[in-house]
Amino acid sequence: MRKLLLKSLNWAFWYVLPGGNRLRQCLFKWALGLSNYVKLEGNVKIECLDGKFKSKIKVGKKCRFENKVEIDITGNVVIGDNCFIAEEVLIRTHKLVLSNNIQYEFVRQGVNIGDGAEINARAYVMEGCNKIGRFATVGAGAVLLEDVPPYAIVAGNPAKIIK
Repeated sequence: MRKLLLKSLNWAFWYVLPGGNRLRQCLFKWALGLSNYVKLEGNVKIECLDGKFKSKIKVGKKCRFENKVEIDITGNVVIGDNCFIAEEVLIRTHKLVLSNNIQYEFVRQGVNIGDGAEINARAYVMEGCNKIGRFATVGAGAVLLEDVPPYAIVAGNPAKIIK
């Protein structure tokens, strides 16, 4: 039913607008299979860039998404319990590969964010990062190109382990 709803609306992305209507937020959470304990602030954008909606997003309990978060679900996205994703975070799950010198093809890669992870403002989780470990902290403005081990603190461009 959820996939049917997404396909019938034929949207390539979903928005939750600030101060948006409660019914729309409930519909948004239901269509994507999000728990009622997930807190969405305004302008959360979840998009599927290839428009096929073959991938899935799974969000654990008590997660919080701040303003202007963008999550690409071209590849599978799994977010554990009690995660915090701050404002203007960008999560990408695909890369474009040139084929036949004319066309681009989507290469899907999933992202797994462990329980209790914290991704701070304006961090970018790029397609090379497939896993962010449990209770890891990503500093503001960090660009993740590689996996982050559990309990690590990373920052910088490109992100490096600080502690």
